[in-house]
Amino acid sequence: MTEPDPQGDRDAARLLADEREFSATLDRVARALATELDLGVIVQRLTDEATAVVGAEFGAFFYNVTGAGGEKYMLYTLSGVPKEKFSRFPMPRNTAVFAPTFAGDGVVRFDDVTVDYRYGNNPPHRGMPPGHLPVRSYLAAPVVSRDGSVHGGLFFGHGRAAVFGERAERIVGALAAHAAIALDNARLHRAAVEARERAERLAAEVVEQCRAMEAVLQGERERRRRLEERLARAGLAGPADD
Repeated sequence: MTEPDPQGDRDAARLLADEREFSATLDRVARALATELDLGVIVQRLTDEATAVVGAEFGAFFYNVTGAGGEKYMLYTLSGVPKEKFSRFPMPRNTAVFAPTFAGDGVVRFDDVTVDYRYGNNPPHRGMPPGHLPVRSYLAAPVVSRDGSVHGGLFFGHGRAAVFGERAERIVGALAAHAAIALDNARLHRAAVEARERAERLAAEVVEQCRAMEAVLQGERERRRRLEERLARAGLAGPADD
């Protein structure tokens, strides 16, 4: 007969509770993202939810945008800190720390990023720029579209070391997957709206051209009518030739 194992039972119960909480969190965030089609709302909601769930002091989502003229640029959202704290810093570059995220290679987690061999190798700052919030615990995940392109990256930081564990890593990876679907849908919706607007503008232009052409024809008909009246008065009734 197996001896009772109270500690084992408690551990199993805790793991089960963690899994239930994990599933409930993903379900809640996924539902919140799935009901939204506004890109700005999606990325802010994603950043806020993910920052709170993993226990980060602050979080950011840097994402790529294509303008109406085809120009590409990067935007970002923040959670946990005022935007003014970051506004004076440059956008993150493809340094050794950031590159895996922007390349879509998967979740990156450091217990203490400042002692990792990839940290502090790039000029001009050789690490975090002056005035940057202190970061030791680091967690990042790419948000990858269904076509394989990278929408952007989720980044989380904490001033203490070893704050993010495997559970936070799992959560961020799963949230990034849900975010990718929501962003794909938002961009498809935006593309459909832009296509409809282009079609409406084209239809309006065609209508305007038809009106202009009708005005020209109406003027021509009026000119012929007056010419025929003059000919009739002169006793020369007949079709008016140009």
